[in-house]
Amino acid sequence: MEKNIIFCTDLPYIVKPLLDFFIHNNFNVYLYTKKPDKVEFKKLDPIIIISYSYSHIFSKEIIDEFSNRIINIHLSCLPYNKGYRPTVWSVVYHYILNYPMGVTIHKIDYDIDTGPILFQEKVRVNKYKDTLRSVWLKHHFTVQRLFLLNWDKIIKGNVKIKIQKKERNYNSKKKYKKFLEPIILKYG
Repeated sequence: MEKNIIFCTDLPYIVKPLLDFFIHNNFNVYLYTKKPDKVEFKKLDPIIIISYSYSHIFSKEIIDEFSNRIINIHLSCLPYNKGYRPTVWSVVYHYILNYPMGVTIHKIDYDIDTGPILFQEKVRVNKYKDTLRSVWLKHHFTVQRLFLLNWDKIIKGNVKIKIQKKERNYNSKKKYKKFLEPIILKYG
């Protein structure tokens, strides 16, 4: 049986430790930075599809076809800060509303960042020492470590899932561009 993994990301350089892990363990990794394609995915017949910092949304057809094989690696402590640029919003909402900061690995369902949680870990930050970039890097480091520590459980389906609460915030690309991008561009 082929050990194919489809890895969907907009940031191949930041996910390199995970790609290296898969290659070292003799998986065939197919890196996707473009829009997902059901026909191509079916041909590859992956054991898992991983979405990590990926801007494209999976179609209902892809979710139906691969429903138990698609996970998302998300840089917030879901159900908080669903959607676009979760780490930036995590910083904002942490200091304004005391929302937790952390990372989540979850199953993908029909909505954005609402699927059942597989694993989650909080991330500690120091408001006097950390920058937005250092927080972003901490989130990536934490979620990659969490993923690798739990890879065997993920691939074997030996995970106790947690259903998300529905009432938390969603942040769109439009909201980010209107409210936060001008501030970040001006003040870095």
